[in-house]
Amino acid sequence: MDSKQVLTRTKAGRRFMGFMRALNRGSEQDVRGLVENDITDDALNAHSAEVWEAQLQYIRAMSGGLRVVNVIAEDEYRVVVLMQAHDNERLHVIDMAVEEDFPHRVAQFIQRLA
Repeated sequence: MDSKQVLTRTKAGRRFMGFMRALNRGSEQDVRGLVENDITDDALNAHSAEVWEAQLQYIRAMSGGLRVVNVIAEDEYRVVVLMQAHDNERLHVIDMAVEEDFPHRVAQFIQRLA
């Protein structure tokens, strides 16, 4: 089964795919929309909307966008995905958790270089 099929099986995976699609487009408007609509209130209380926007824009700027290489781990509300940068082919690990309640907004988004 390919990574896209694995990701479509879970709520976290589906949210991850949409989140990364918007992040890869890279416009300030897309990133602002992610922060305003797709991040939990608790996550925004831990780090301001401005910090979220700056971090997501930074990930986009340093990578040129990310593509899925492999799903490392997944369950209904969390995914860990190995990604590769478009610009320099560096590997990144994204660990994303979503809230259990609909609309399954992002509760955690951790990006690390692999």
